[in-house]
Amino acid sequence: MPTGTETIVYSLGDGCSITDIVIGKTYTGTIQGFANFGAFVYLNSSIKGLIHKSNILVSHREGDTVIVRVGNIRDNGNIDLEEIVISDLEDLVIIPGRAFVHDREAGRILSLDGVERTVMRGPEMLTADAETSMGMTRNGVLQIEMEGLADLIRLINRYGN
Repeated sequence: MPTGTETIVYSLGDGCSITDIVIGKTYTGTIQGFANFGAFVYLNSSIKGLIHKSNILVSHREGDTVIVRVGNIRDNGNIDLEEIVISDLEDLVIIPGRAFVHDREAGRILSLDGVERTVMRGPEMLTADAETSMGMTRNGVLQIEMEGLADLIRLINRYGN
């Protein structure tokens, strides 16, 4: 049963670029390698960031799925990531409607700590990506974003306290 607080975890599709990433948002990623200063994490097939060794909270192997928060996007395009411990997540996790993950797999990943979490699909999109917005006017893009935000607010109000 939802507790009134929700965590939104984004899963980036391969069509997303660095401009789609938002500082402070939470994403799923895959560990793709290690260095003496941290772990490299792919957020999709072309976007990678680094969890500095001071922000690695549990031990990992290559291929592990992790949940990370974007701490910073540097001017040179480097992405600073902070690991999120799954046990810090709320009982209800909202994933974007267009996330490229099956609901069952999202539930499995988000419950690896033994706490069964409810995974819900949120709005199809909160921002218009480059492909979607091609040929659209500024007002058209804003309309899509306002509809997505309204859908998210309705979802939180429905399952929140």
